[in-house]
Amino acid sequence: MQKGKRSTNYQTPRTLLFTVLFSAVFTVLVSFIFALAASASEDSTSRLGIYSLLALVVSGVGGGIFTSRLSGFKMAVLTALSIVLLMLICALIISGGRIPVGAFMNYGCYFGVFAIVGYLARKREGRRRRRRHGDLR
Repeated sequence: MQKGKRSTNYQTPRTLLFTVLFSAVFTVLVSFIFALAASASEDSTSRLGIYSLLALVVSGVGGGIFTSRLSGFKMAVLTALSIVLLMLICALIISGGRIPVGAFMNYGCYFGVFAIVGYLARKREGRRRRRRHGDLR
């Protein structure tokens, strides 16, 4: 190892912060759009759970694609865990410690969709075939 060189990587925390911020803002925007759609329906309160699940699935798809393309699958999983933790903390504060069981299902679906889409949308860096110059086979 050379003298005076550090091997720390400051890009990873910045990337995690950026992807978490993007996913949180995207989730809020998608939730707002689905809330508007729910309020436009005749019986909005009976279908509120379905609308919230759909909003989290759509935002999980968008966030998973963006995060995985930007920084890979591992960062997508870390981002999904961070967002779920933030949602869980907000739910604990808002509900006074009594989180409904349906909220856990929504968080699990969000994490699962985010991770699966992140895996499917990752950058492929597998084996690439190289041709040698002069080889005519």
